[in-house]
Amino acid sequence: MLSPILRALVVAVAAALGTTLAAPGAQAADTHTLGTFNMHGHVGNKGGTKVADAVVRSVKERKPLILALNEVCETQAEHIDEALSDYEIFFDPSLTEKEWDPEHETGPLCGSHDGRDDDKEAEFGNAVLYNTDVIGENPVSYGYKLSDQRKMACVFGEKTKLVACAVHLATTEKDRTAEAQRIHMIARDELRQEFPDAPTFDGHTRIVGGDFNGTPHDVFDDTTDYMYHRNYGLGAKGEFKEVDSPCGNTMDPLSAPQSYCRDGEATHGRWFPKKIDYIFVDPNVKVQWADATFSEDSDHDPLWASVTL
Repeated sequence: MLSPILRALVVAVAAALGTTLAAPGAQAADTHTLGTFNMHGHVGNKGGTKVADAVVRSVKERKPLILALNEVCETQAEHIDEALSDYEIFFDPSLTEKEWDPEHETGPLCGSHDGRDDDKEAEFGNAVLYNTDVIGENPVSYGYKLSDQRKMACVFGEKTKLVACAVHLATTEKDRTAEAQRIHMIARDELRQEFPDAPTFDGHTRIVGGDFNGTPHDVFDDTTDYMYHRNYGLGAKGEFKEVDSPCGNTMDPLSAPQSYCRDGEATHGRWFPKKIDYIFVDPNVKVQWADATFSEDSDHDPLWASVTL
């Protein structure tokens, strides 16, 4: 252990050199890629593996720490899992495709592309793909109920104090606002009476990615108000930073040149594009860059970001 005098000298030298002296035992910050993608896996891809193969290629190229996935058929999740040796996937079914759309007349939404003709009620929902080298081989996974048809899939890091969640909210404003409010409360450990066997979010770096079906600053839609940190303004009452904000790591619109910090690249819609996919992170996570890329296999585009944890 350094003596007080010697430590003072080291600190002085470090300051003169413009460097920072880490506290004993302090863990170095790590930079990782995060992603979120609505695969359109049931209606658009009928459970087929083409879109799953596209996910596999992107993961091999970008090597993300976490990838939140929406509208995933169970067979697609299994296909991705088998193709990536350094990753595991937590698939959390929301409900069966029959329950999702009982009037569908053109065959099973998730199809039978894996060769099983009896796959008429294939499960689908959300998934969290995670790098096992960082997260661990056996992290705790949990599916939180947000409504009768929607859930939030979360993976709590085994090696790291990190929790990553994937969500897909309702299409109607009233329902998705209620679901977003529950996300806000769950992430604050305020609904533990409903989920007594779930891990605590306290002490974990929180990441929530997915399709929120609400735009960033619609005055008639309160969905994302429950996610954006209150410093963003425009009715925000959440706790999170959004990785694709044009203000970067600045959450105060009064100190940024842009008029709307609650904004970002469009992720859905070819004719009338809009942003409805997000990656929300704790404010102490530093965003390096974010980018919405193009997908020819889905009606959504993937959103990627590099962050320092």
